[in-house]
Amino acid sequence: MDSIFKKLMFTLAVFCLSLAFATSLVFAQTFKEGATYVEGRGGAYGTTNKNVDVIATYGGAFGYYVFNNVALEAEGLGYYVGQKKKTYVNGVENEKDSPTNGAGVNVIAKWHFVSTPQASAYLGAGGGGLWTQDKVAYNGEKNNWTGLTEVGMTVNLAKTLNLRAAGRYQHIGAFSNTGVDALGGNLGLMFTF
Repeated sequence: MDSIFKKLMFTLAVFCLSLAFATSLVFAQTFKEGATYVEGRGGAYGTTNKNVDVIATYGGAFGYYVFNNVALEAEGLGYYVGQKKKTYVNGVENEKDSPTNGAGVNVIAKWHFVSTPQASAYLGAGGGGLWTQDKVAYNGEKNNWTGLTEVGMTVNLAKTLNLRAAGRYQHIGAFSNTGVDALGGNLGLMFTF
C-alpha cells in the first residue's frame, strides 16, 4: 500500500507541476463574482491509520463566486473505505478485510490566487460530515465530522468547461487512534455558467 500511495503522490505532483509550467505562458483573468459552477469529481486517498488502507470518493459539487476568484462550494460525495477489522478469538488477534460505504458533505472556501485564461491555481479549506454503514476505522464511529485542506489547479478546456486537479488532506473523526488522516488527490470536470 505504501508504494502505491507514493506512486499516486508522485504522479499527482508531476501533473500539477506540468500545469503550473503551462500557466506561466499566458495572461491574467478572473473568476467573476456572481458566477456559479457544477462539477463531477472522483478521488483516491491513502491513510496514516493502520486499519484503513484506501479511501475512494465519487460525486460532485456546486459553487458560487462570492467575490472575484473566491468561491464557496457545497460538495456531496460517496465514499468507499477499504479497511481491516480486528477480532479476538481465545485471546488471539485476527484481522480481516471489512470495507464500508458511506456518504459525506463538505462546505469548502476556495481562493484562486493565480488565474489566467488557460489555467488557475487555488487553495481551499472546509469541513463537514461523513456517514458510513460500518464504523470508520473499525474502532471509530459511523457518524464522523470531517475537515480538509487542498491545493489545486484548473485548466480551461472550452469557454465554460475546466478540468480540475487537486491534492487534498482530509481528517475524519476524532484526533486519536480511531480517527483517519487521508492524503491523496481528486479530479473533476467543472462547468461554469
